[in-house]
Amino acid sequence: MELAKENVLLNRIDPGRISFLKEDATEFMKGALLRNESWDIVIIDPPKLAPTKKVSIMKAYILLRYTIILQLGFR
Repeated sequence: MELAKENVLLNRIDPGRISFLKEDATEFMKGALLRNESWDIVIIDPPKLAPTKKVSIMKAYILLRYTIILQLGFR
């Protein structure tokens, strides 16, 4: 995340317009949906969700995509 913050400055982007957050992506998006939050762009880079069980990985990514879709208003 520190590299991303450095890139904001290197690219002369107003740091006041960008925020960084390290949190469970699924939980964050669920909370954002409840708070009716919205953004222009959201970049989510989740870590491996279940490195040993392929089915668990797919379920986790499906849940994450669903919460993002709900947040965007595609209900």
